[in-house]
Amino acid sequence: MKNFIILTLFVCLFASCEKSLLVEEPNWDIQLSNARSKNGNAFVFKLGDTCKYTTTGNANTIITYPGTAGFTYANKNRTSAAGEPSLQFTSYAQFGVQTNTLKLLASNNLMALDSASVVNANWTDITNRAILSTGADNTASGKIVLSDLYVAGKPLYLALKYNGVTGSTQKTWTFKNFAVNNLLPDGSTVNVTSLSDISWTVYGNVRTPASGSWIASATQIQVIGGGATAPTNETWAISKPLDLTKVAPDVSIPIKNLTSAPLKNYTFQYTAVGKYKVIFIASNNTLNDNKQVMKEFDIEIIP
Repeated sequence: MKNFIILTLFVCLFASCEKSLLVEEPNWDIQLSNARSKNGNAFVFKLGDTCKYTTTGNANTIITYPGTAGFTYANKNRTSAAGEPSLQFTSYAQFGVQTNTLKLLASNNLMALDSASVVNANWTDITNRAILSTGADNTASGKIVLSDLYVAGKPLYLALKYNGVTGSTQKTWTFKNFAVNNLLPDGSTVNVTSLSDISWTVYGNVRTPASGSWIASATQIQVIGGGATAPTNETWAISKPLDLTKVAPDVSIPIKNLTSAPLKNYTFQYTAVGKYKVIFIASNNTLNDNKQVMKEFDIEIIP
């Protein structure tokens, strides 16, 4: 009998604890209070206006997606996006009079990062898309569009190929500010890679043994040419495989946490003309239960 009572008390206690971990749907609402007008379902504001929201009720947490680049609810699970990928860098050519010593190449069929694969891959010469230094430091390359080189499902490799010929002073080349970016349709730019993470693989003796080779750091990549008696040198620097469409999912902006006082007002100001879908999500949650209320507004910003 004693054991039965203890068991009954334990079951009741367990049921009570489990019930306490459940939450109710937030009793919460939000409204826009100062739109200049409406255009269909859209609340219209002029550029420079502040959107003012008022709220009633309460919730444990509240987040918002204002619909701007990087903060759009529809993109919260997005990991890839088509855009206009491009390469930019600055270059510096020093010493000697040798010509055609540097080639900028791209490939989407490099099978392996070994010297034989590098030499035998199908490389597209994109040197003429860039402005290269003729002796001035920090010569800007201009925007080198890579869209035509993208093949769905295949990474793109970029290469710097250097040739120095024995018999006269060989060129020294230095590249800085090397970056690949993807311009998305919403006007935002996603960095695909830069010198700090491009992870160059360097081959100093692809065909002809030589001492000169590319030296890469987080701020530049450089090959130092030899003197007139230095042997003919071919050296390559190959980027890591680049996914030109990779993007990070958009994120929300937290505007209330569990310990915050109830939110009564919220303001947001847009910095560009356009149409935006704003999402607010109010949540009550515990470790094993979560209930949400979602509110949305269409915003139109005019000049």
